[in-house]
Amino acid sequence: MNVYLYQPQYAVDYDQITNYWLPYSAACVWSYASQFSDITNNFELAGLGFKREPIQTAMQHINDPAVFGFSCFQWNRNYNLALAQAVKERYPNCVIVFGGPETSERMLDHDFVDSIIMGEGEICFVELLRGILANNPVKRQYSAPRIKQLDFPSPYQLGLFDPIVQAHPDSKFAATLETNRGCPYQCTFCDWG
Repeated sequence: MNVYLYQPQYAVDYDQITNYWLPYSAACVWSYASQFSDITNNFELAGLGFKREPIQTAMQHINDPAVFGFSCFQWNRNYNLALAQAVKERYPNCVIVFGGPETSERMLDHDFVDSIIMGEGEICFVELLRGILANNPVKRQYSAPRIKQLDFPSPYQLGLFDPIVQAHPDSKFAATLETNRGCPYQCTFCDWG
């Protein structure tokens, strides 16, 4: 079954070169899931989306998704909703799931969103995939305790970004290096804590 994980962003043109960030958050979700043979024997990462392009253009890269996950930030929330709606219209049996810092229960007001993941996505995404394998109904909301040890495979070491970089030789890519996750403080003005 095909899995697509999208973390679309705007391109930044600098010195006549198009620059993007690699979709680290979305790739971490698959890196974690790829540790488990029941997942990799039944699901394939068919696409790791990173750039914002017209919806019809994006749809040309999507083929028979079973699960489509969106990593939602302030700058891509509306785009993700538009793409999710287009995916659901073409593939009505596809499970649409939203996660990321801009995800809230209000996402479930959209009839094309099947589920949301609140907090870190790795454990919850595996739970969702295992539920699909067991023919269990997809829960409307998943959550899990914070991951204490980030000792799962790196998306860089797994080569998840290699196809992206190879397919876009005229672009430059910025890489995220996660040295910690979250913040012990809970400042009201910040979504990180």
